[in-house]
Amino acid sequence: MATVIGTETEFGISIRNSPDFNPALASGLVINCYRGEGTRVQWSYEEESPGRDLRGFGTDTSGDYDSGVVNLVLGNGARLYVDHAHPEYSGPECADALSAALYDKAGEFVMAEAAANAGLLVRPGEIVSIYKNNSDNKGNSYGAHEN
Repeated sequence: MATVIGTETEFGISIRNSPDFNPALASGLVINCYRGEGTRVQWSYEEESPGRDLRGFGTDTSGDYDSGVVNLVLGNGARLYVDHAHPEYSGPECADALSAALYDKAGEFVMAEAAANAGLLVRPGEIVSIYKNNSDNKGNSYGAHEN
């Protein structure tokens, strides 16, 4: 049976030496600073329900939507966007695990370029940093998952 696989990587973000650091705004800055091939899109959440399982059962999560303001579909089929308060790279659908891993690695380069470009726009002394695989302020770790 043919299947498809893809990966999503949630990046942590920080702007060092920034007393008014806001992760959501910083994430938008980084995504907007990606200069590679891509198309801005308004993402449709009409058929999505994060609280619903495969059987159709779950909890109501209405109102938990991304604005779509900072949302790119890249030339390689990946999606680069702000997911709540962090940047995220979602690789394209692939037919095998090796391709998925290669596109995941490509995402590291995409994010590094975008963060470097964002670093040119912040105040002197501030440093834009992104982190693959990280944890939140409650001690929960996260970073990557299959899509």
